[in-house]
Amino acid sequence: MNADYFDLIDWIYFIVLHVGWVALAFQRPKIEQRCFVKPHGESASTGDEIYVTGRVINRAEHNGKGVAVWEIQGVFTDPESAVAACIDHTWFVGPLNLNEPLPLETIDWKGLVFPIAEKL
Repeated sequence: MNADYFDLIDWIYFIVLHVGWVALAFQRPKIEQRCFVKPHGESASTGDEIYVTGRVINRAEHNGKGVAVWEIQGVFTDPESAVAACIDHTWFVGPLNLNEPLPLETIDWKGLVFPIAEKL
């Protein structure tokens, strides 16, 4: 066999390998959907408490006040699961009531805790 044949095989291998990596890199992530359902088919009612887990990703100033930029990382039906989901000191857990609107003005989040930071 001649050298050109091996160059062609090398190029085909190179192209297939890199096209495969590019396809994997641009593959759409699979999104898992879950619903909050109470046991025995009961529906959630006003006042039922859920626990939001999030992490602070930045702190800034706004209108002369310190504010935090954060992302929600999960929603749980019990505080133990929410605390267990926390990874480091930037993660927080805060309670919210279902089917109750929050005020339009900025307020302090009552019950908000940083469980890992509090242990340090």
